[in-house]
Amino acid sequence: PLTNIRRPWVNYGLMLTMVVVFGLQLVGLVRWQHFAFIPIQLWHFWPGPGPLHGIAGLFAHQFLHGSLLHIIANLIALRVFGDNIEDALGHGRYAAFFLVSGALAAIAQGIAAPTAPLIGASGAISAVMAGYLLLHPRARIFVLVFNVAPVLAPASFVVGFSILVNIAMAYDLTILGGATPGAEARSIAWWAHIGGFAAGLLLVPLLKARSVALFQPPPL
Repeated sequence: PLTNIRRPWVNYGLMLTMVVVFGLQLVGLVRWQHFAFIPIQLWHFWPGPGPLHGIAGLFAHQFLHGSLLHIIANLIALRVFGDNIEDALGHGRYAAFFLVSGALAAIAQGIAAPTAPLIGASGAISAVMAGYLLLHPRARIFVLVFNVAPVLAPASFVVGFSILVNIAMAYDLTILGGATPGAEARSIAWWAHIGGFAAGLLLVPLLKARSVALFQPPPL
C-alpha cells in the first residue's frame, strides 16, 4: 500500500509515455535508430544517425522498445515495483531517479559493448527493482514458474534471482570472446540490467524520504 502519496502519477506517466512512443514506432513516426543510445557517440561525441545522439540518447533510449513482448514485460515490472519506489522517494525524485539510473545503466552497457545500439527501459527498471529489494524484501509477489504456475514468492527471492541470472548471462557472454552466442542472448543488454541494479542500490537510500525505512516488514 502507498503511504506517502495518493497516486503514483510519475510511474503512470512513464508507462503512458512508453506506450505512446511504441505506438509511434509501430506507425513509423519514430524510428529507434534515430533515438537509440550508441555509446561510442558519447565517448567521442560523434554525430548520430538522427536528431538525438550522445548525451540525449542516454535518456531517449529508455522510452523505446524492440517488440510487443519487450514493452509488455517492462510495463508489468514497472507497474509492480514502480509505485512503491515513487511512494518512498516522492514524485520529483522518483522521476530523476528513473532517468539517471537508466543513463547509468546505459553507460555500464556501453563499457561492455561500445558500438551496439541500446533501447529499452530495462536498465532503469532494474534500478527500481533494486530499490524495491531494499525497501520491501519480504513483500510477496506473484510469479509464473515456467510461465505456467502462479506462485507467491518473497521479493528478495524474485529480485535476487533476477540479478543472479543477469550476472551469469553477462559473464557467459563475456568469456565467449570470439564465439557466437544465440541472437536472443546477444540482443539483451545484460550489463545494463546489472548497472541499473547497482544504481538502484546506491541511489534509493540517498533519495528516499527520511521517514521511509529500509528492509520493511511485509504488509499485513
